[in-house]
Amino acid sequence: MVEAFDLLLRDLMETNTLFGGKIVVFSGDFRQTLPVILKCKVQVVDKSRPRDNKDKTTKYQVLILQDEEENQVQATIFSTDITYFEKEFAPFKTYLVSFAYVKVPPLGHENPLNIFIWTLDKNIIVEPIEEVKPPEDPLPPPTRLAIAKFDTFEYQPKEFEFDVLAIVINGSPSTKTTTGKRLQEFIVMDKLKKTTKLTLREDFIDHEGVKLFNQLHDYPIILARRIAKSSPGTSNRFIGLTSKFNTTIEINPSYPQAAELRT
Repeated sequence: MVEAFDLLLRDLMETNTLFGGKIVVFSGDFRQTLPVILKCKVQVVDKSRPRDNKDKTTKYQVLILQDEEENQVQATIFSTDITYFEKEFAPFKTYLVSFAYVKVPPLGHENPLNIFIWTLDKNIIVEPIEEVKPPEDPLPPPTRLAIAKFDTFEYQPKEFEFDVLAIVINGSPSTKTTTGKRLQEFIVMDKLKKTTKLTLREDFIDHEGVKLFNQLHDYPIILARRIAKSSPGTSNRFIGLTSKFNTTIEINPSYPQAAELRT
């Protein structure tokens, strides 16, 4: 952290003098200081909408960032920092990120992508690759995907979440269940021409549902992450796919696998 602060002041003051020639006083328990990423070139491969936690006390937004070697890490933005970064971290755009906080997630909240997670706040430096000097090339379109095959869904546990890449071939307007909950159904197909039903619920209807329904004539491609199997009641019988709280759906993603799905 001290080294990062030194480099930041040198950069701001345009000098190689220690701490940019400024007098700096440190205090506190250095053992509690989080490590930071000095600088990393990353591409945004997934970005959720801002959400409230289950207690409705904190708003947060989750991103998946990927580096030049396609290593991935989850990054989280909290509260007012979401608005601060509203115009940054566009999907499939490349950025230089400096001074991101790194931590190990608490027990029970481990992430399968990486043993660490990043926290992005106003103290980090975010540079769109187009504005970097000297110029740097953006990262190429991502290729790393862990896609579940349609013929494996019925064998998955009911609460198991997985990623799917599919083409949307049909859909219907949203409806309400007998309990008043909204849902919208689409028919999706994988590269093996296997089809299944995808059910979107509540706020997914107002965002991804509207877009998909309006683009049905173009047969849009979707990359749905953290999707789950839909089963009646307590049964584990497979009747389709359904969106979950942490699901994200990217329409026509910039993956070569998505382009291949159209051929």
